[in-house]
Order: sequence, then structure tokens, then C-alpha cells
Amino acid sequence: MANYLDYLDWYGDLGLDQTPFNEVDALVLANLSYVDLAGAVPAPGEGSVSCAEAAPAYQSVNGKASLYSTPSFSDPVVELVPQKMAAGRRFAGARLGNYVAELDAATAEQFAALTIELSDGTVYVSFRGTDDTLVGWHENFDMSYEVVPAQTRAVRYLDEVAARTEGPIMVGGHSKGGNLAVFAAALAKPRTRERIARIWDMDGPGFDRKVIAGLEYAQVEDRVALYVPTFDIVGQLLCRQEPTKVVASSARGMMQHSSASWEVLGGRLVAAERQEIDPSALAYSKDFNEWFHDASDATRAQVFQEFFGALAASRIQTLTQLCSGNPRMLLDLLRHILTLEPTAQRYVVSLVIALAGSYIGEYTDIIGKSAKGLIDHLRGKDRLVLDPDAPLSAEELSAYRRQLSSRRALDDILDFLGETRAERLRTATVLAVAASMAVIALRLIGRRR
Repeated sequence: MANYLDYLDWYGDLGLDQTPFNEVDALVLANLSYVDLAGAVPAPGEGSVSCAEAAPAYQSVNGKASLYSTPSFSDPVVELVPQKMAAGRRFAGARLGNYVAELDAATAEQFAALTIELSDGTVYVSFRGTDDTLVGWHENFDMSYEVVPAQTRAVRYLDEVAARTEGPIMVGGHSKGGNLAVFAAALAKPRTRERIARIWDMDGPGFDRKVIAGLEYAQVEDRVALYVPTFDIVGQLLCRQEPTKVVASSARGMMQHSSASWEVLGGRLVAAERQEIDPSALAYSKDFNEWFHDASDATRAQVFQEFFGALAASRIQTLTQLCSGNPRMLLDLLRHILTLEPTAQRYVVSLVIALAGSYIGEYTDIIGKSAKGLIDHLRGKDRLVLDPDAPLSAEELSAYRRQLSSRRALDDILDFLGETRAERLRTATVLAVAASMAVIALRLIGRRR
């Protein structure tokens, strides 16, 4: 089924004067903030560039290999968005500016945003959702019991943009970006709020009861459009309004959170046949929410600190690393978890499963392809040579990432086996003996049967 990249192929040459702004456009611009546009789009107060100018600069600044190797659990094809937008007159002339990207591990703050000035005079403020960094995920969990730095920063950013621009404002984002959009709109200065025409919340989490009680939410609630997939976990967390539309997705389970899997037909997101959240997803979010609401703020804060402390001690910095199955990292993580007191251990293990378990389950087929890729790599069959000047390509991106996966798998195996030849020989001997014992045991069991 088609997605929002296909939509850009179909509608890219139709100006907003021909086909007015729609919900798929909103999703495209929400995802644009996931792109690392540093060096291609000016910072606040430094002017703006057209999308047609930003797209080639983005590829030139970063390089093809770097763009293709950037992991993205929220959207595996987001690197292609600038090029797709620049290819047609719908967005080629849109002015991009006010680009900000901040990451502070000390305060657990991950914040990024940019503005898109459209040809119809509207300003779209796009807030980035949670990226691959565990700093961003730490902030997501902190959001369950307090106002986090990114939310405060989003309010300030929106007011600053409003002071620099004229005309109607739309605010949007995917995942945490959707939460930031709603939060910023609700707490913005009255003169900013008056200019907000629409708030596009693409599967963003809700708010803690104490937090939402302090928001001017009623002032903007009628302008919030919330879109969630059928298997919705993120959008059901904490206090949440009813979705505007439950969207059909080509993915399964938690991977439906990736908006690249949301089905598109013409200028609309395809509505799921039943406008209801999958019961198993509701059960999952219900358990999560009950724990959030029953545990004290102090307990939640302690558990999250223990959890992310264990990850840091295990040298795990990204969700990709946590879900990679790297044996040495996972053993280090297990060792650190076992040093925690029993109650914290239980909660921390639950968080590991919540954060990584569903992704690992959905990536079973990818793991199989990686195993084949590892064999091809050892045989020297995966030598993909990139043309740095050629346009970005979805097929090339996919092939390059498969090649990287096989190389990383080999590196993980070598790392596990040991750094020196003697260490690798000892590890190999132990594994060989263990394998032999397992074979003997299975044969004995077979004879007894």
C-alpha cells in the first residue's frame, strides 16, 4: 500500500492553490523535523532557504553514506523527504528556517524544530519526535510525571516564531513531537494562540493528569487533530483525547507507530475499517498507565534513573544498540540490572521489554536477512559502491543498510569472541565444547524416547 512518500510523487506538482493543504501534507511536514538539517537550513534569526535549495545542501553537507547509515526507528525512510519535497512545486518553494536541534544528556533534553513557510501564507511549525538517542527516550518517561525541558522549550520556540512571522500558524509533530505541538499551543501567549489554525498530533503521547490540569487545553482542544494507528501504544499513554482518525497501517504491532507504514490514498490517510484501537494494544497501554498512575513520582523517577543508568554503564546510547542483540552489551546490561534491589530490577526489566521487546519481535525477518547478509559479506558479495552525486534512492538506502547490518553482525561476533587471538581461541573452544555437550544430550534424550 502507498505511503506519504508515494503521495509526494503523486501530488508533488500540484500547488496548494490547486489542491489545498491536507492531512497527508501535515504528516509530511511533521516528519521533516526528524531530518538532521544542520548546515542546510538556517538557525533562528538567520533567514530561510527554499526547500529546493535545502535538499541538495542536506545531501552535500552530510554525504550519502552518512545519511544512509543513520538509524531511525520512527521512520526508516525519512532521509528521502527533503529530496521528495524539492522535486515538485507543491513544496519546492516553501521556505525552511528557524532550525534548532539540541541534545543534553545531563538534563535528559532532546529537542528539535523548524518552520516551513508555505505558498498559501501559512507557517507550519514542526516539532521533532523522539529520535534514536536514549536521551530522548529518557525524557519521554520523565514526561509521565513532570513537565520536561523539551516541552518548556517548545513553548518558547513557538512564541519566538510567532513574533518573527505573520499569517496563520499550524503546529505539528509525530510521536513526542505531537505532544510538544499540543503543549506549546496550549501554553503559548494569547496572541500566538489566536493565530493557530490547526494542531496536527500524529500519534503523540498524552499528559500526566497533574500536568494537563495546568494547561490551557480547553483553549485549543477544538483545533487538535489526533491520528493514531490501529495498534496504538504511544498515543494511548497517559491522558488522551479521542483520536480524529484511526489510520490503517501496513506494519504489525508496535511498528505501526512508524508513520511511514500509514496507508495513503490520494490526499488522505486511509481510515482503518474499524475505528477502534486493537484490544491487545489497549491492554498493554492500560497496564503501563496503571503503573504510571499508581507509582509515586519519587518511585518513577528512581526507576527511570536506575534504568537509564544501567544502559549508560553498559555503553548503550541508542535504541538501535539496545535492540541490536549485541551479546556483550546485553550481558553488561544484565550484570548491571542484577546489582539493583529486587523491586527496581522488576520495573527495569519491564521497561527493557516495553522499549525493546516489541521492536525485536517485529524485526525477526530483518534478522534473518542480516544472517544471509553476513554470509554474503564473508563471501565478499555485498560490496555496494555509492555514487555520492546521484540522488538518494529508497532501493539504494535499503541495500546499503542491509550491508551495514551484516558488517555490524560480524563485528558483534568478533567483539564477543574477544580482542586477541588467544581470547578468541578460548571462547571458540568453550562454545565448541558447549555445542558438543548439547548435541550429546539431545542424542541421549532421543534414545530414551
